[in-house]
Amino acid sequence: GTIEAGRDLYRLFIPEAAFLRDRLLGGELPLWNPYVRLGQPFAATLTSEAFYPPHVLLVLILGPTWGIQASIVFHAALGSAGAWLASRRLGAGRWSGVVAATFAFTPLFTRLAGSLHMVSAMAWSGLVVAAALQLSRRPSLAGAGWLALPLALSFLCGAPEVVIWQGALAAGFCLT
Repeated sequence: GTIEAGRDLYRLFIPEAAFLRDRLLGGELPLWNPYVRLGQPFAATLTSEAFYPPHVLLVLILGPTWGIQASIVFHAALGSAGAWLASRRLGAGRWSGVVAATFAFTPLFTRLAGSLHMVSAMAWSGLVVAAALQLSRRPSLAGAGWLALPLALSFLCGAPEVVIWQGALAAGFCLT
């Protein structure tokens, strides 16, 4: 069998992960990359995930290549678990929840695995919906915090267009 992988994994994400890891292990904040285009901001690039905790931890622990691979698996599991939880909170049956959990194996999700920051942000969607539903049913400061957590983590992935629709989705559930 073969594995399809987007070229951005090799051209962009793995080299960025290597730079991130080298800088952090060297005791530096990865704010500027002097090796690209005569130097450019690193932490400000959307694809770097320089301050996204799961990405940073996986790259530090497993290295750039395996860290990226583990990140894809982690986010597939997170997306599946979140979709299952959201569907159950919406009142779906157990087996319907299992079908919803296949979200991370749909063409939308798997094709975007070559754009790691997009997949990372999308993986938080189910937890955003589940937290928004919980907050709408039992408004509380803690509930608002549980909604803010997956939105903040999604934001740190570097895909603002995903966070915008997640926020709109959360607002829709909270206002109903």
